[in-house]
Amino acid sequence: MSNLSRWFEARREVRVIGLIRRHAQLALASTEELLKATEFAIRGKKNEVALSYQSQTKLDHDADAIRREIIVELSKGYLAPEDRDDLITLAREANWILDYAHEAEGILVLFDLAAMLKKIHELATKMSKMVRDCAKDTVQCIGLLADKKLDEALKLADDVERVEEDVDEEYREARKVLSEMGGEDCKVGQIILLSQFLEAVENVADRCEYTIDQVRAMAVHLRR
Repeated sequence: MSNLSRWFEARREVRVIGLIRRHAQLALASTEELLKATEFAIRGKKNEVALSYQSQTKLDHDADAIRREIIVELSKGYLAPEDRDDLITLAREANWILDYAHEAEGILVLFDLAAMLKKIHELATKMSKMVRDCAKDTVQCIGLLADKKLDEALKLADDVERVEEDVDEEYREARKVLSEMGGEDCKVGQIILLSQFLEAVENVADRCEYTIDQVRAMAVHLRR
């Protein structure tokens, strides 16, 4: 049994595991705010978008604080450096989910999504829903890893990867629509911001994939 596996067995319910779970839940909450803000923006509800962004900013700050706590807690216990790095990397990757969701919503407050083509509305909504679902499965995957339900975690990791690939497909479709926009559709600056928004949304799914890649690596270590 690896040092990491023994550590999970002995300290499963201690503070750091709780912190990792809480941190992952904040990542999910951030993607839920992104979805809400996207739906508000399409309906032209700018005040609601701004309020959602404020809520998401607090989530981002809280997550950063928890990630720092995780690092401090891990420095207290006995773990081989590579095992400690695995846990820190897991928290860091999950934090990127929040960062890109926050970036996407930060861009969203800067332009008028309601004025965009209906096809863009459909793609933006679909992508935002998909990354929320991707984050939900990623959080569940982390929970299964913490519970040492490794087979279930690995199966769910495959599901996350499939959703990420679907998001990529939608993003490619969105870029095709973007390439055809201009003229009377909207101003160039608005198109640039829309492009950056969609890219940030797609990056959320990418970071979910990177996070479950770390889950896979840790599951292998836990089986030793």
